[in-house]
Amino acid sequence: MGLFSLCSGLLGSITPEQQNLKSLWGTLLLPTLPMWLMGKDGSYGVTPWGNRTAEGTNAYIDYPTTGVTRHYEFNITRDVIAPDGYQKSVLLVNGQFPGPLIEANWGDYIEVKVNNHITDIEEGTSIHFHGFLQSQTPWMDGTPGVTQCPIAPGKSFTYKIQATLYGTTWYHAHYSAQYAGGFWVPW
Repeated sequence: MGLFSLCSGLLGSITPEQQNLKSLWGTLLLPTLPMWLMGKDGSYGVTPWGNRTAEGTNAYIDYPTTGVTRHYEFNITRDVIAPDGYQKSVLLVNGQFPGPLIEANWGDYIEVKVNNHITDIEEGTSIHFHGFLQSQTPWMDGTPGVTQCPIAPGKSFTYKIQATLYGTTWYHAHYSAQYAGGFWVPW
């Protein structure tokens, strides 16, 4: 499955199997990500944000709303892998380390359903998304004990945020030492 097939699938729900190790990003076939994903009208040729990046505009307050929601589902588990040649217990997102890339256009909504399947040593989890001001959705910041309770083992929580800033960023677990346990992903 090519990245463009995968991107067009983002307009609907994308399965963990489609996310898991299927992206061609970073290979010789696709060394960089596309400039933007398919828009709501099915086109790639027009920037979905118009002239909002022109000189004199303020991207912090003048962001677009594309009307598109990108759906993801993350299954959080613990397993023993050897990412650096030494076996250790780590947290995996959809069975992979690092976890799946989230892709969206500036102005898209991003919905991430997180299923906590950490069972060997039961513990809660949460996700903190960097690069988002969360001015309209502070309860989606992913900081347990501050903006939300941890997602209990066997339970789910759905984050819904808007990509109000553009650029490359990352997300990570924000519970206990899970960030140091491998739960971090470039975005």
